[in-house]
Amino acid sequence: MASASGVDQAYWDAIVVGGGFYGATIAAYLKERRGFHRVALLEREPALMTAASSRNQGRIHAGYHYPRSWTTAARSRANVPRFLREHPGVTNTGVESVYAIARSQSRINARQFVRFCQEIGAPVREAPDEVNALFDVGRIEAAFMVEERVMNLPAFALAVADRLQRSGVAVYLGCTALSTRRSGGGAVSIAIAASSGPELLTARHVFHCTYSETRAAGTRHEIAELAVIAAPSALRRLAITVIDGPFFSVLPHHVEGLHTLSHVRHTPHLTWNEDPEIRPRERLERYAKESRFDRMVRDASKYLPCLRESTHLESIFEVKTVLQQNEVDDGRPILLERSMDVPGCYSILGGKIDNVYDVLDRLDAEPLT
Repeated sequence: MASASGVDQAYWDAIVVGGGFYGATIAAYLKERRGFHRVALLEREPALMTAASSRNQGRIHAGYHYPRSWTTAARSRANVPRFLREHPGVTNTGVESVYAIARSQSRINARQFVRFCQEIGAPVREAPDEVNALFDVGRIEAAFMVEERVMNLPAFALAVADRLQRSGVAVYLGCTALSTRRSGGGAVSIAIAASSGPELLTARHVFHCTYSETRAAGTRHEIAELAVIAAPSALRRLAITVIDGPFFSVLPHHVEGLHTLSHVRHTPHLTWNEDPEIRPRERLERYAKESRFDRMVRDASKYLPCLRESTHLESIFEVKTVLQQNEVDDGRPILLERSMDVPGCYSILGGKIDNVYDVLDRLDAEPLT
């Protein structure tokens, strides 16, 4: 792992900007599958996997969450087994996942959910009595046990760093990409700011994997709150999601005994369409970050009454970015844009961990030389 003192060579086969899961996976892919010899991964934070990859990804979606987007659900079913094979030991063991269907305001009912699971090949069974007893039967039509893994984020970050080291990717922390432009001979120049000062690097290819800072047209950003709670003991080994509408999820946190609570209506604090004049990270830093936990738990406990016993410990705020076209169906397709102004420069955006394999499939078809 390199330090943040500066980049020790000026020319690279590829430079990947963004040290989250997507950036790290693409950097390793370029070394392992495309035969690139000199690959650099630049991350502005002092460590990898510290922003959206560690805050927006509480589970490995296995399709259940997307009954309104069959394509997204089907891709998750196809991608999750591969992810688990390639990343053993990055999920919390002993956690059971529950999906509950609300009686009102839900876009699907229990029968439709079961049929949807059958269509995408996702295992589903009725919840046992002790799980059903947790819910308000007047508000929940049915609850189901599903096969969906919850992330162990510290283990995940270690696994990603280990893969980068094994593949020989040069990692530079504390380096911020400032601009990219055409260079001579068909290369790309990228200006960066490191702790040692400004530098100008050159590469045959540059991949921007900076999530909310990708600056792709047609995206929508939101400042989102994730409440960290001490939940009642009845929820200790359960991950519960109520769908499909203005509901919530309560998932085990990587710290033993804690959970995270998010709510469709109250987690988003501020939303805006992509605007070149607004830098999402700067807006997040300036945001007041006043918690809405009281609203989240007030509504969620109507469906899951034991949540009233929860204690709010802290809240995590992060920027979430999605394509505007998927606001209705809640789908999470990937975005891979090849720059028309700077050949060899790509922008990549994905909303779920397993989507990275869709990106790699797209890159397989790109003439990267």
